[in-house]
Amino acid sequence: MVSLMKQANAISDLPELQGGHVFRMWSVHDIFRKLYRERQRFELAGSDNEGRQNQVDAALNFAITAWHMTDWVWQRQERELCERFGVSCKREFLDKICEECPELKVCDVIANAAKHGGTANKRKDRPEVETVLVAEPVAEGGAGVELYAVDADQGWSLRIKVNGRSEDPHALLSGVFGFWHRFIQKHCVAEKSS
Repeated sequence: MVSLMKQANAISDLPELQGGHVFRMWSVHDIFRKLYRERQRFELAGSDNEGRQNQVDAALNFAITAWHMTDWVWQRQERELCERFGVSCKREFLDKICEECPELKVCDVIANAAKHGGTANKRKDRPEVETVLVAEPVAEGGAGVELYAVDADQGWSLRIKVNGRSEDPHALLSGVFGFWHRFIQKHCVAEKSS
């Protein structure tokens, strides 16, 4: 216990270089780079149990970041976005961009479920979303018996069901990433970043 107290005191004596709430994330472009890193983590995760868990974590972090980009964009460019999109409030803006990128609605559900204890409030404008670990059959001893074990060293993958239809998470993440890339190129003025 004394060692932990010494460590805490040593940390509190270190000089603070910069403050803020989000660890040097100051612009939409910074958040977009985070989105890129989460997508890379998802794509590069290994195929063993740890790698697949890393993939699940990265997919969740990607969805949260992708949905929160709506807040970053709106916060910094509300007036311009109202004019460009012919909207008068954030809800109308969200509706417009979700028309262009329906996959963002999936990110909305996942992000809000992560924030609110595992479920997002049902709304008529939100799709039914379920994240699923899909067990892949593993043949046992040539007898034709298939085992489905999520805890095995192999044999499961991540799927996302949207309104009952199974979607490939790679395609979903790519669609959202591509949307934000195009959106930023077209609508976001370069800001000072880290």
